[in-house]
Amino acid sequence: MKNFKVKSIFLTIVFFNCFFTTIARANTEAERIESDRASLEAKSNILLGESSKSNRGERYLNRANLLVVNGKWDLALVDYNKAIQVDPNLAIAYSNRGFVYYNQNKWNLALADYNKAIQIDPNLAEPYNNRGLLYYKQKKWDLALADFNKSTQIQSNPNLSLTYSNRGFVYYNQKKWDLALADFNKSIEINPDLAEVYILRSLVWIELGNKSRSIEDLKTAAEIFQQQNNLAGYQGVTYMLKKLS
Repeated sequence: MKNFKVKSIFLTIVFFNCFFTTIARANTEAERIESDRASLEAKSNILLGESSKSNRGERYLNRANLLVVNGKWDLALVDYNKAIQVDPNLAIAYSNRGFVYYNQNKWNLALADYNKAIQIDPNLAEPYNNRGLLYYKQKKWDLALADFNKSTQIQSNPNLSLTYSNRGFVYYNQKKWDLALADFNKSIEINPDLAEVYILRSLVWIELGNKSRSIEDLKTAAEIFQQQNNLAGYQGVTYMLKKLS
């Protein structure tokens, strides 16, 4: 196929940046904390503070979320374990610990935690989304779609745009272009600032033979990356644009 090489490069970039998982309820403060270990530990300890036993589980959860944002996987696991020990019914702690196990390639442990989170709270969107990602990696398409479908049906889903994008990517791999396009459109409608979703949609336009729409989406993605000071993303998309021109 004429554009096979270009599309292969697209998928390499998009897969790592756009097949989203979610760490739920991470404090917005965590996104601003510098990587310095001493500062991180000092600020994370504040999250525990003087807390009663009843809310100490959530305090450990919040600190673990902060540690995950800063890439401190092993330290985060310690706090997720403590959160679960204090409150065995804290569903989001299982879901977020599963996220850590997934990123450590411990898929059986991740799956067990996602299952437990769903058992405790079947109306929590995050473990469905993340379990769907795990099934996707295992090429269990139907199971992945079932989880993404469930996640989109939960009204309290704080990452609905990402869930639609994830489901669209499964449809893309199944060559169901119209379904993929509909999900990417919905994802962009909810959050028009995700550059990676425009890249994904551009792949569908290529398959549908609409080169001009593909180029249009790539230009939008490049603009968003530039606004976000994402140099690697911007350079990658501009390279693709040159190949398609």
